Amino acid sequence: MQKTNDGKDMVKKHCGSEAAERWKGEKTWLGVLIAGMTLGAVAFGYISIFGHTHEFRIPWQPTWGLLVSSFEFLILCGAGLSLVAGIVYRAGGERFQALCISMTTLAAPGFVIGLGLMAIELTQPTRLSMASVLGPAFYRALLLDLTWFAMALGALFAQWSRVRRGQSAAAALLGAAVLLLAFGGIYQMGDVLRQFGHAPEWLSPPNFIGYLLAAMVNGVALASLVLFLNGKFGRPRPQGELRALSTRLRLWMIAALALYGAWLLVVAVGGAAGLMGRLHAGMPFLLTGPLAITFWGMQVSGGLLLPLLLLPLRRMAGENWTALLAGLVLAGQFFRSYNVIIASQLETFHVESSYLVNQGLLALRPCLPKTTVVIGAICLFLFLMTLAEKLASPDSAPSG
Repeated sequence: MQKTNDGKDMVKKHCGSEAAERWKGEKTWLGVLIAGMTLGAVAFGYISIFGHTHEFRIPWQPTWGLLVSSFEFLILCGAGLSLVAGIVYRAGGERFQALCISMTTLAAPGFVIGLGLMAIELTQPTRLSMASVLGPAFYRALLLDLTWFAMALGALFAQWSRVRRGQSAAAALLGAAVLLLAFGGIYQMGDVLRQFGHAPEWLSPPNFIGYLLAAMVNGVALASLVLFLNGKFGRPRPQGELRALSTRLRLWMIAALALYGAWLLVVAVGGAAGLMGRLHAGMPFLLTGPLAITFWGMQVSGGLLLPLLLLPLRRMAGENWTALLAGLVLAGQFFRSYNVIIASQLETFHVESSYLVNQGLLALRPCLPKTTVVIGAICLFLFLMTLAEKLASPDSAPSG
């Protein structure tokens, strides 16, 4: 009898120490995210009071940079989460239901935070003064854009409810609808920015294939991160089930990256040869120009080739390694948005490169407040992901 009690005490002690260690890791992770959100809030307050500068100081050309690319990245994250959730639930069945509920829940903050960053860009004092001159045409374009995103959020809520009810076919169709409506919002935002006199070729229907592949890559990578956070902060899963889900997502991530890599190769060759039209005419700036570091280093090597090489390895099969590589993929996709937007603008300026360098156009140093706001927005997105998994857990902290 005494041995039985001693055994129970040892199990309780082991579980208690494990829970305490887990809670310590949670506090560290949440502390980092809260610090990032606090800095972002301070930077947002600074921008609200003093305004913000532009990355590219070309007075006769309206230019777009970090905030617009962050808007595009987060919208594609939300659309990708919705699309992949529908596909995963339809293909994987009931064991993916909890994961897909989390994915559709987290897609909404992606849309809202992305629109918030665009609002900061549009409320810059120069933009506001130009908007007052543009008058009704600008506000009509903006209202139509908000209508697209409102419909996307409505379809997302419908998808979330269908996933909860176990209706996989309807969830998959609604995921595709959310994606198309989000693309409509992105294209319409191109019309909003076009009101300022610069045609943003990257926010246009010809870029549909690139957007579709980017959304798929973002969605699968975020699904892996959601599964990782669920295992660390959410309801505990059996190890076998967690490994099976992680393996399936890893295979889907490899497939999505392979398709995206093939498309990137076509675009790079065709754009450099002048065969892809105005949309990809800025490819030389990425391949051998001033954006080569962010293109080859972050977008291609870190966000594509390294994950493609490591994901198939058996030693990288664990959910921790998969989540780490998914983070690299998402970082590469963020720089994809940034590179495309900057390169497509460089192609339109028709000014000598030396002059652009002297003007700061190619310095790639966005102003500190906007950089901090974007970091805070990403921390907010990760915080909401963690909080959603934490609230779904039956125990939010260790006892005692």
